[in-house]
Amino acid sequence: WRRLKRLESEGVIAGYATLLSAPAIGLPIQAYALISLENHHAETVAAFDRLVRERPEVLECHAMSGTNDYLLRIVAASMEAYERFLSTQVLQLAAVRSVNTSFVLRTQKFTTRLPLQAPG
Repeated sequence: WRRLKRLESEGVIAGYATLLSAPAIGLPIQAYALISLENHHAETVAAFDRLVRERPEVLECHAMSGTNDYLLRIVAASMEAYERFLSTQVLQLAAVRSVNTSFVLRTQKFTTRLPLQAPG
């Protein structure tokens, strides 16, 4: 118990969670969207950050290096629901230049376990 508390206070343990199956709760569509913004002005980035924080469909948002600015992981009840989210939320931001979406066909591996010891 003391060791767990120490690891929590040191930030090694970031939290505890129960992982739900998205398809089992009616969210069978999983998509990864690469987002490019028109510019990186503070107000542009703040508006985009606000959108992804407020939308429950967005499970992850990563600022990226390279050609695109962000990578989002999104879940939806249907393709129509995803399209609605995209057209009524993401594309309503004037600063969004482009969105390139790939849909998950099958998950080969999913884990939240971190490699505490490097292989080999």
